Amino acid sequence: MTKAERIELLKAVEAARQSVVIAYVTADRGLAHAPIAEEVLRIAYDHARELSSEKKPLDLFLYSRGGDMMLPWPLVTTLRSLFTSFRVLLPFKAHSAATIISLGADEIVMTPIAQLTPIEPTVTTSFNPTDPTSQGKRLGINVEDVAAYFEFVRDRAGIDSEGGHTAALTELTRNVSPISLGHIHRFHKLARVQAEKLLSLHMKEDADKPTIDAIANSLVTDLFAHEYRIGREEARSIGLKAVDASEKEERAIWDLFEAYEESMELRKPVLGDASVFNPGDANAEMKDVKLSYVESRAQTDVFLADFEFTRVPAQTPPGQPQRFGPQIQVSVLRQEWSTE
Repeated sequence: MTKAERIELLKAVEAARQSVVIAYVTADRGLAHAPIAEEVLRIAYDHARELSSEKKPLDLFLYSRGGDMMLPWPLVTTLRSLFTSFRVLLPFKAHSAATIISLGADEIVMTPIAQLTPIEPTVTTSFNPTDPTSQGKRLGINVEDVAAYFEFVRDRAGIDSEGGHTAALTELTRNVSPISLGHIHRFHKLARVQAEKLLSLHMKEDADKPTIDAIANSLVTDLFAHEYRIGREEARSIGLKAVDASEKEERAIWDLFEAYEESMELRKPVLGDASVFNPGDANAEMKDVKLSYVESRAQTDVFLADFEFTRVPAQTPPGQPQRFGPQIQVSVLRQEWSTE
């Protein structure tokens, strides 16, 4: 799919919505993935400044599995300051930080397959336990997992004494640093505060406080699993301003999504297995892999990466063709934003 073809599809969404559209799409292709990232604020600002003179509502076309939990507040407040209205268009996945961005929208337009998620954070710090399956990597810890541990101790194991709770906490801190637990608690509080602040941008902080509290409770605490998927009916049931795309809007939104799906090869996961190699080769490369797009009629910014895959040789008898072990090393040779 060429840039010119994508822009025509983007214009079709604008025509259906009587708006201007900025698309932000991040890849989720296994090893070739990109999180929502801080540097997008500067890039999105360039797009927004160029389009804001048209005095139309802004629709942020958003597809992402999540990322930087600190970006939603500055991104949303910046975009809202430049346009008469701020809405999000969700063709499919808008997880974690993408859900938080959606909380700041006057309207969340969802297709039948669109999905939000809970927003309780998973925190990774240098004080976290090491991942036994990946050398040098730290495990991410979710605050609700910590809370669920104490619920298990109390409700399932039937330990309800002060001494029992102290023993449970002692056992937990043998495996998880108290500093990590402090970080987790702080980020959990931040997730709730950020949700409330974003909702208050388009809801009345006093009159709508029960609804704001109910939404924050649902997304931060009540739904238990970060992997839980929230469709548009459930989004409405918890108080979010989720609306169905009209037939014309849905067709235009989905056509644009499929254009990015094709351009970024989103349906072709990069697994880093033997399939990336030609027979007998020890090395393979993937160049100019598209990991993120920020695109509008004003300009196109794309985040590109080059990957190198290397097979680890196995002991091979003399005179026999080289054999390789199961281990494959993956290196990122280049990551950079470029313009198309």
